[in-house]
Amino acid sequence: EGIIQQPLMSTNLKECGVSEWDLEYVNIEQAVLLELTNAAHDLDIKNLFDLTCAKVASTIKGKSSEELQNQFNVVRDFTAEEEALIREENQWTEDA
Repeated sequence: EGIIQQPLMSTNLKECGVSEWDLEYVNIEQAVLLELTNAAHDLDIKNLFDLTCAKVASTIKGKSSEELQNQFNVVRDFTAEEEALIREENQWTEDA
């Protein structure tokens, strides 16, 4: 344990090499997790940054764009035409 698998092959971080202690450490509210991620980045704490990024990634892995918009409280203010154009331009993200 100690090295986090990249890319994550599972939403279960324990299966990706995260220790039980680390799992408990990042078992926090989403807003706090995002603040901790930013702090780890700003302070250049690589292991903490990797851990928090893995936690964020595990929470978004496999979700649709609509699910992610709800999870992160993203307001959809595009017209139907604008949204269709954006989806067309970014089709590769749906195919991945």
